Amino acid sequence: MPRFKPLPPLADLRKKLSYCPESGVFTWLVSPTSSVKVGQVAGKSLPTGYRLIRWEGDTFYAHRLAWLFVTGEDPGPLTVDHKNRITNDNRAENLRLATQSTQNYNQGLRKDNASKAKGVHYCNSKGRWIARAWSAGRLVWTKWCRTKEEAIEARHAFMAELHPDLPYPHG
Repeated sequence: MPRFKPLPPLADLRKKLSYCPESGVFTWLVSPTSSVKVGQVAGKSLPTGYRLIRWEGDTFYAHRLAWLFVTGEDPGPLTVDHKNRITNDNRAENLRLATQSTQNYNQGLRKDNASKAKGVHYCNSKGRWIARAWSAGRLVWTKWCRTKEEAIEARHAFMAELHPDLPYPHG
């Protein structure tokens, strides 16, 4: 069974929903229930910022529906990534298809990161800084450095090569 849920047909969605690519907002063209009015913003926001839209007894993420409205294609097993990491920003220009690996790269810094730099930490036993990079869940690159700044710069350079489509410096 696939991990992704196939989206409804675009023609059916367009009969009841309107999407504004500049604002990223969906509104109802037809009232789906007695409590929802025509022109009302569709869906509800989750605590994570993602927006869910209920369609014929099922729920779908608004950013996946936005991708369908803009491209006409169901993203299928790929994720629809928010480039700026703002999960309620569903503007067309902020969305892109991504593999899980690329989306992981676009994640912010973890709260428990002591070095305040992604993929960089200090190794007490060696007395040096280590920079690492992963791709598809595997460690693909390691570099030992004398300074934290050197480790950060080396990782940024490697990641810019690995993911040239994302802004530098990143991750």
